[in-house]
Amino acid sequence: MFRFADGSAGPVMAAAVLVGVLVGCGTSTAPATGLEAIDGAGLATVDETYEQIWGTGYERDAARFVAFATANREFALCMRDHGQAVRLEFEPIFQGMRLGAATEVWIGPMERRPSERWSANQEARQVLPGFDRQSDPSTGDYRSAAAVCLPQVPEVDEQGISQPDLALQLGAEFQGILDSFEETLPSATSYRRCMKEGGFTWPEADYVGTSGAERSLSDRIAGIDSGSGSAVGTSTTALPAEYLADEQRFVEADEECRGPVLADGLGALTSRVDEFRRARLDELAKVQREWADRVSQAQAWGFPAREELAGSH
Repeated sequence: MFRFADGSAGPVMAAAVLVGVLVGCGTSTAPATGLEAIDGAGLATVDETYEQIWGTGYERDAARFVAFATANREFALCMRDHGQAVRLEFEPIFQGMRLGAATEVWIGPMERRPSERWSANQEARQVLPGFDRQSDPSTGDYRSAAAVCLPQVPEVDEQGISQPDLALQLGAEFQGILDSFEETLPSATSYRRCMKEGGFTWPEADYVGTSGAERSLSDRIAGIDSGSGSAVGTSTTALPAEYLADEQRFVEADEECRGPVLADGLGALTSRVDEFRRARLDELAKVQREWADRVSQAQAWGFPAREELAGSH
């Protein structure tokens, strides 16, 4: 049972809840260098390449918005013609994420806090302009209209709309570079041991390395957030102070555990990434144009401009 800072009991967490033992700050064995010891420009190049391929958080949500609208607008318009209203509310999942290249263990986004993404996603929910009302779906008129409209709606490849095909090809090649680099680094066991010495553990099954650690934090937020509704304008202050404090300690411990390892090996990775960028210069430019096209379409259908969304990246 998770407990809030005031001692009141929160909802029961899922099995993947992060456990903060809190036996001191940082770790007892890792040098106090953390991620600050890493070649920042080199790591930025790795992350920039990832975002060129897979889009920024804002671009990915814009593309998902286009897919959502494409899949649902025709039905909603048909229902309107039959006197029924359909509310179309889009829920983003990438706002607040500083998307970056990741492997299961050593290259990861743990310094990009799940609480920031949670807050930004709460603020960025969007109702498609003109589709803010919902008729009662239990009425006979609604069901009759739906019976007419549903067969008329064409199938939509939402996955194909939400990301360029070229991203899949480039992404697979780029991930192969990251994964082969990770094979030269210590095992996930050493990361888990380092984090345990800093006071943190999480479930073994399917929770590997830094990606598993981030997932455990996100699962904890999901448990906290259960039943919260769809209030707009929620900020990180709506999360329990106890969670935010644990997250801060967790991020600091993670930085100390990963920093020395990445600092020793990042040069070898960035040289391979630079080679990949030179070889795929035209493809990288093309996939960026495809992301830009999706953003233009999303904004034409009412998706807010980047500067209007708090936490967009």
